[in-house]
Amino acid sequence: ASDVYKRQRICITTSEPMKVRVVNIAGQTVRTVSLSDGYSEMTGLAEGVYIVVLEDGTCVKVLLR
Repeated sequence: ASDVYKRQRICITTSEPMKVRVVNIAGQTVRTVSLSDGYSEMTGLAEGVYIVVLEDGTCVKVLLR
């Protein structure tokens, strides 16, 4: 199971290690990371709308402002 929280940064909690892709609204992958299990944060993304795609199939739309 995975949770994605949206605030100035993208915060992700996963129960197992997995790969994560962040895709912008134009469909371009802007970041790909491998996360360990537990809590992780991604920062440094420009303001905008993104789709966070987790390896387990979870997709979440986030708005960074």
